[in-house]
Amino acid sequence: MILISGGSGSGKSAYAEECIVRMSQGCSRYYLATMRVYGEEGRKKVERHREMRKEKGCVTIEQQTR
Repeated sequence: MILISGGSGSGKSAYAEECIVRMSQGCSRYYLATMRVYGEEGRKKVERHREMRKEKGCVTIEQQTR
């Protein structure tokens, strides 16, 4: 299990997806998305991230933090 953290817009998602594809050959892939969604900009960001992961074979769990 790997935890990737960082500030907004720091490239965490792209790095995490690169790691999961590289390290999980033959294994299940789970992606935990925890961003709080605020307004239209937030919804667009979530949709963009979903598109980025679409063909990478991840089971995505979306759970906003409190």
